[in-house]
Amino acid sequence: MKAQLPAIDSRDPRVRFGLYLRPPYAMSRAVAAMHELMRRQFGQTRAGKYMPHATIGFFQADAPWPDLAAAVAPVLAGRAPFAVQNHGPIAMGRSVVLDIHHDDGGVNAALQALHDDAHAALSPLIADDLSDRFRWPSDRFQAHVTLAQTIRPDWLRDEILAFARAAEPIGPRRFLAEYVHLYAVLSDDWDADDWSDSLMWELLASWRLG
Repeated sequence: MKAQLPAIDSRDPRVRFGLYLRPPYAMSRAVAAMHELMRRQFGQTRAGKYMPHATIGFFQADAPWPDLAAAVAPVLAGRAPFAVQNHGPIAMGRSVVLDIHHDDGGVNAALQALHDDAHAALSPLIADDLSDRFRWPSDRFQAHVTLAQTIRPDWLRDEILAFARAAEPIGPRRFLAEYVHLYAVLSDDWDADDWSDSLMWELLASWRLG
């Protein structure tokens, strides 16, 4: 849900930051359509409260957001756009996502390198007194685009996965990773089961690769 956030204070426990790969138009449109379909068919609304994106990192910071942007900018400067393959829907925990972590040779090396370099640049600015959920554990990176997030009730996940697979192809099979965005994301209580009810976000910075 896009809304104007109050003044962004990194020390506010409601504030998190997302460094996201912005998909191109065809992929974003297909994902947004699936978000709406998930809402209408299954009452699943969490993924659709975000913009279509692939997470590079999601974290709480000890520094103001301009410092985050300044830290990651050198990582992105001069970095060439790269191809991403869409391998279709898979289950990831309680969610259903599009697998974009792999290419024909295994892990997408350019995407993994972008993640690793961004993590190294931002790690000194990430709060270290957090629950594991917000530590940005770099060894568990699995690039994806979410279609349905933390599905409730749990038993519905497999039906939604089959439903999404029947919709294939969802977006182009290959696309160019060309834009990276930094967002502030706010929830009144990230630890509550209904954290997404109060979700708001704001785009802070955008970089074009190349």
